[in-house]
Amino acid sequence: DLKSDDPAARGLAAFRVGKYHSPDATTHLEKLLKDPKGIVQRRAAVGLALLGEPAARLTQRLRAAMDDPVLAVRLAALGQLGRVGDPQAVPLALQAIEDEQPAMRRAAIAVLGQLKAQQAVPALTKAAGDTDLPTAKAAVLALADLSSTASKAALEKLAADPEQPARVTIAVALYHCGGEGAAERFAKLLEDEDEQVRRQTVVALGEL
Repeated sequence: DLKSDDPAARGLAAFRVGKYHSPDATTHLEKLLKDPKGIVQRRAAVGLALLGEPAARLTQRLRAAMDDPVLAVRLAALGQLGRVGDPQAVPLALQAIEDEQPAMRRAAIAVLGQLKAQQAVPALTKAAGDTDLPTAKAAVLALADLSSTASKAALEKLAADPEQPARVTIAVALYHCGGEGAAERFAKLLEDEDEQVRRQTVVALGEL
């Protein structure tokens, strides 16, 4: 497929060659960086980044790959931009946090936490109420990663909501970033009317 007449197929093959570290992947992808079709260049750049190639010359194409129709390509592109600390990864992640795909939202949340993006506190607070519970939990932990006055205040506000589905994770996050009242918070969760919340609290306390 690296020689396919279809640019989409050629580009997807390039991405997968890098993703799975195929033999001679670097040689193939360097050639495809000069392909006449942009979609092939972008996907080849993502493949090269996944191989660990220096990202400086790939960054622009990695950013462009954030518009790729294939979810796996977008996920890999954002992850690589976060890995190299690209400053433009923050606005891209803030946009991706609204993506319809939960996996994309979680990837965006991870990058925002990784880059300590303090401007993301409102977006992460909103994401903490995501209907997809793993996404909501990821947002809570990202707020803890920011460890700022604003992020701690956001976690305290979230903890005060008795209907918050991720309230055990919120209690753990506050514990890790030095929030006050941890003992009282966990004691209250141990008496929650939801049995699953009580179980999650016991597990969390054991891990702590």
